[in-house]
Amino acid sequence: MPFVDTEDLSSNAMLNLPFAVTIISQDGTIALMNKIARESLGLMKEDCIGRDFNEVDFFANEIRLGMAIEHLKKADKSFSRYYHDNASNKIKRMTFARILDNRGRYAGTLLMSMDITGKRKKQEELVRTVSALKEQNSKLTAMLDELFFGSLGSLVQLVEAKHKYTVGHSIRVSDTVYSLTEHAMGISSQQADIVIAAKLHDIGKVAIKDDVLNKPAGLSESEYEHIKSHPGVGARIVANIPRMNEIAKNIRHHHEKFDGTGYPGRLEADGIPLGSRIIAIADTYDALTSDRPYRKAMSTKDAVRIIEDEAGSQLDPYWTKEFVGMVGKGIII
Repeated sequence: MPFVDTEDLSSNAMLNLPFAVTIISQDGTIALMNKIARESLGLMKEDCIGRDFNEVDFFANEIRLGMAIEHLKKADKSFSRYYHDNASNKIKRMTFARILDNRGRYAGTLLMSMDITGKRKKQEELVRTVSALKEQNSKLTAMLDELFFGSLGSLVQLVEAKHKYTVGHSIRVSDTVYSLTEHAMGISSQQADIVIAAKLHDIGKVAIKDDVLNKPAGLSESEYEHIKSHPGVGARIVANIPRMNEIAKNIRHHHEKFDGTGYPGRLEADGIPLGSRIIAIADTYDALTSDRPYRKAMSTKDAVRIIEDEAGSQLDPYWTKEFVGMVGKGIII
């Protein structure tokens, strides 16, 4: 069997690899450079083999080769650098790997340069495609949100249309909540959730019997319990919809009282969701300043006086003070 020189075999293999390969000896001279590497630099074989790599125009403008080799001598693993080859106008990846002798000592550097322009273009195209899909998804989500909230708004209007004394109530409450929260919080996702909850706070009345909803006289105990079910019903209508959990909580607890005597959870003080506490003030104000079967609408002055009296018992004292101040400035009317 003929003898095979494995060193020659390795050299021949590297010379025929389909990407640029260069071997730099420990003393800095170029020991091997395959045809692809030479052609990429515009060199003949005699221009590079045996010469110090510093004498060769070796990616001088893109990669500080000497620094990279010095780093590799101290490192225990290979690494890569990316650069733009001005001559070919291509994006390339240069990989640096240590060559060790039979005692495991540094003996030279293996450089492998691969054209990744096509791969990078595919990645950029993928990024553009994903970005376009995200934009389309965002537009679709916005359309679905608009359709959904429009449908809920129509349902609220349907509920209010069944009771002439509450037509427009939810819009007025949400407008008041918007003014109050914008002044105190600024525009934010939390503020938006509270305003949406204000607009939908009575949506659960869709499950309340018409004769109970429109009863002009006092309610019986069973009728009052029936009315009290509407916050829970409203919360359940929206609770299973993505990102509506906070809105559902604000709807569920808008009839809680600051002193813990409200419903449905008998929550008190800061245990009541913030949105519910704010909605309660706007809801009370609109109820006082609107006609009801059993009384005429109160004046703003009388309504504000009652709201101030309820601060700390029914209503949050901090937000009551904010509300009263805004009414005094004419921000809320």
